[in-house]
Amino acid sequence: MMIANYNNTNTCYGYGSQYQQILTEHEELRRKRKVNKSDQIQELLLKNRRKIHNEKMKLVCGSCYLPKDNPDKPLGEDAHFICHNGQTIGVADGVGGWAKIGVDAGVYARGLMNNANQTAMDMTAAAAAVNPRNVLNQAYANNAGVQGSSTACILSLNKERGALHAVNVGDSGFMVFRDSRCLYKSPPQQRMFNCPYQLGNYVGYDRPKAALEFVMEAVPGIS
Repeated sequence: MMIANYNNTNTCYGYGSQYQQILTEHEELRRKRKVNKSDQIQELLLKNRRKIHNEKMKLVCGSCYLPKDNPDKPLGEDAHFICHNGQTIGVADGVGGWAKIGVDAGVYARGLMNNANQTAMDMTAAAAAVNPRNVLNQAYANNAGVQGSSTACILSLNKERGALHAVNVGDSGFMVFRDSRCLYKSPPQQRMFNCPYQLGNYVGYDRPKAALEFVMEAVPGIS
């Protein structure tokens, strides 16, 4: 499991039509509302203040592994990436059941995360906001032909929108904390106990479109 220890509000929307509708309705109300000059100046000041506030935020990342006892595979089947410039992180949990037929699912998980890291860096180099779903789509496509399967969670900080944006497949996930209290935990995707949704290249395995997507308002944590 990935714990994104980044402070956020508990406002959470499933990214998609509902979130877009909220934004659209908000903009329509602003256009219809009659404001005097003083209100307009105050609104402009608040807008600039929010912009400065958002631009100062950054994702401070770290990682830790607990090695397995197996000397042949001390890293197990887990993998992750941290793209500092793109303010994006991700984790994948290779499905260990593949070992029964001699396949190391860690190869699939590591390939997926390497691809995701490269995609996030490419987006950043092109001065584009990192979109976790697009990252997952490209990472999966570039992992074609690799045996194995894994869960995946990719999370990015969008400073322009002041939002945390994430996608998740399976029972990896993220948690949001503030003042040592968990405000939000992403729901796992499981078909049954110990049988999570998982990305793979074979018939019957899940594709990136199965990923749940999340957008949350972000606020600064401890500086």
